[in-house]
Amino acid sequence: MAKASKRTKKFEKNHLKDTLERRKGFAKTKQRIQTQDKKKARKAKDRAIAVENGAAAPTKAIDSKGNGLENMTVDEFFQGGFEIMDQKSKSNGNKRKRQEEEEVDGEDEQGEVPDLSSESEDTSGGGNNEAMHESEDEGESKEVNTHASDLKDLKEKDPDFYKYLQENDPEVLGFGADAAPKGMKAKKTQKKKANVQDPESDEEEAFIIPSDSGEEGKEDNSDMKCDRTEVTIEIVKKWETAMREEKSLRSMREMILAFRAAVHAGDEKDKGFKYSVSSPNVYHELLLSTLINVPEVLHYHLPPQVTKTKKKNRIATETKKFRTLSPLLNAHAASIELLLTTLSDEKSLNGTLVHLKTLLPYILPFPKVMKKMIGTIVDVWSQSSTKPTTKINAFIVLEELAIIADPSLRESLLKTVYQGMVRGSRSTSSHTLEGINIMKNTSARLWGIDPVVGYKTGFLLIRQLASHLRSSISTPTKDSYKAVYNWQYVHSLDFWSRVLSLSCNTLLEAQTGSPSPLRPLIYPLTQITLGAARLIPAPSYFPLRFHLIRSLDRLGASSETFMPLAPLVLEVFSSPLLNKPGKPSTLRPIPLTTTLRAPAVQLKTRVYATTIGSEAADLLAEVLHPWAKNIAFPELALPVSVALSRWLKAVGKKESGNSNGELNARVKVVTDKIAANASWVEVQRARVRFAPDAKDEVAAFLRDEDVEKSPLGAFVKGVRARREEREKELEQARREDARGRSGSEDEDEGRGLLDESDASD
Repeated sequence: MAKASKRTKKFEKNHLKDTLERRKGFAKTKQRIQTQDKKKARKAKDRAIAVENGAAAPTKAIDSKGNGLENMTVDEFFQGGFEIMDQKSKSNGNKRKRQEEEEVDGEDEQGEVPDLSSESEDTSGGGNNEAMHESEDEGESKEVNTHASDLKDLKEKDPDFYKYLQENDPEVLGFGADAAPKGMKAKKTQKKKANVQDPESDEEEAFIIPSDSGEEGKEDNSDMKCDRTEVTIEIVKKWETAMREEKSLRSMREMILAFRAAVHAGDEKDKGFKYSVSSPNVYHELLLSTLINVPEVLHYHLPPQVTKTKKKNRIATETKKFRTLSPLLNAHAASIELLLTTLSDEKSLNGTLVHLKTLLPYILPFPKVMKKMIGTIVDVWSQSSTKPTTKINAFIVLEELAIIADPSLRESLLKTVYQGMVRGSRSTSSHTLEGINIMKNTSARLWGIDPVVGYKTGFLLIRQLASHLRSSISTPTKDSYKAVYNWQYVHSLDFWSRVLSLSCNTLLEAQTGSPSPLRPLIYPLTQITLGAARLIPAPSYFPLRFHLIRSLDRLGASSETFMPLAPLVLEVFSSPLLNKPGKPSTLRPIPLTTTLRAPAVQLKTRVYATTIGSEAADLLAEVLHPWAKNIAFPELALPVSVALSRWLKAVGKKESGNSNGELNARVKVVTDKIAANASWVEVQRARVRFAPDAKDEVAAFLRDEDVEKSPLGAFVKGVRARREEREKELEQARREDARGRSGSEDEDEGRGLLDESDASD
């Protein structure tokens, strides 16, 4: 069986019942007419038989017992009540006729359209009915003429009272006018026909909004496809005043319809909207007024409800008012979604996103529009050209939606946000890095709203990363590593480290009293990151390795989970790049924050070796920094100290060294700080009086001490401050370079215009 179309379902929902009732009324009328025709035919047949017999059948009068007058005596006649057969049957006939007329009137009052063809037929014996209606019309016309003459005399005799009637009761003076009854009748017929709409009618006719005053509106939805009404500033101000002062639903409806027409103004197809907007000033005023006033009116008539358990803003969708407004809300949501795709001005885009947050509870009951809206907002949020302020406003909308949405919609939202983040991090440079970091930091908060749904989506998406890594290892080809060694994969691993760092923070878990449901994801993410870092151990991919090490270091410090990162860093020191003399070069150091693979011209140069060695030494200090106060720090730092001491001894030789005094001095400082911190912990550990099996005392060791007061902590603080200062200088240089480029372009354009003017002269 074929699936019913959307148009058929709409017709069944809105008009099927009225259509069936109307058809039943038609059937009753047709049956009544057929019965009357049969009676006429039977009477005509009886008359014909009587004529053939030579005489008409005499009319007999009967008494109350049914006896004829010819069989009565005088006494029976006076006791019978003087009832005559013809009068009784005429009385019964008139009574039945009145009942039939009342039935027809009742059907008309219920909105059923009578069969116009049946009205033209003779339903009561031919010309008698027509003569009766003509006499009634003549009587009515006489009454109207008499009333008109009385009013004329009243105007001449008592003009003050006539003026009073004109001001207070004009209907009395207009009684009998031909235009008024006909207009009322036409309006009533038009209403009846409006109840049986065609399923292909314009969708604006479905926006049935209850009147503010309880009276019928003057506008007719059936004429919306005619000439469009041009929206002006005065019309917008009128709607705005009614919405602010009276909370008018009718004005809100008209404003939303005009807003929809304005949003679709650039469409090639003519959709037959009621309004048109051609002026930019009117468009701007209508946009602001709609975004500001519509949420206020909706909040007044449909206030959001806050549940006690989930603390979510929800709208009561079971109410009659919501069901009436639902088509309008659905269309308004679609208009806002289309507006977000067309706006290019950052100010207008930010204003739309800010006001969209207040409309979310009213759009939430429409899942189809909601999913499309989520995709559009994520597109705005993930575009590299979007400014940071707009990204933050878009995230605020997504966060509010994740809070009030159902688990199914929340899961879809999380997946869409992740896809947008991956799509927006395809190209990473100094110009786009700030926006990518904003995306990762903001979206990481969404997975903590519902940890159960967050774990489900996190498990699936992390498993996808593991599948890519396994494919690159199990089926090695010339380009198989490119599925892992790219910015999208690196940013994905870094993103999940931020998600787990926020959700599995030990301080947050201590407040809630239970571990985070996302904590089991730490182990698989760590294994995937370590495998990706060791996939290609070539010196050209050392910048990529440093990115992954920092991601795991952040996760370990936040969740207090030990990460075996020191071996990854020490492998860099065993590379020939740092053990042999590099080639002298005047190249500038590469920016490690925006580099995954070093260019070939940088390899085997002293500049590149110094950059990589210094970064590796700082990373060793930061890897050990979270455990600077741990009672077992001397044992953790011993392998690192031994490996660095051996490396310094090997590269310090004149014959076989690396001849890089700057790098060696940097590594020597880090080695000394690690050794000093180990000695500081040993001194503090010598004062304790508990055994290693006392877990509570071990965990409380140096808990009250500030980590920055330790030798390693103070050193790492200085390293981070220098890095931030260096990044600020690079960002400032980038902005000056961008301004210089734009200025040079403007000068070139101006010079070109001057050349053109000179040529024209």
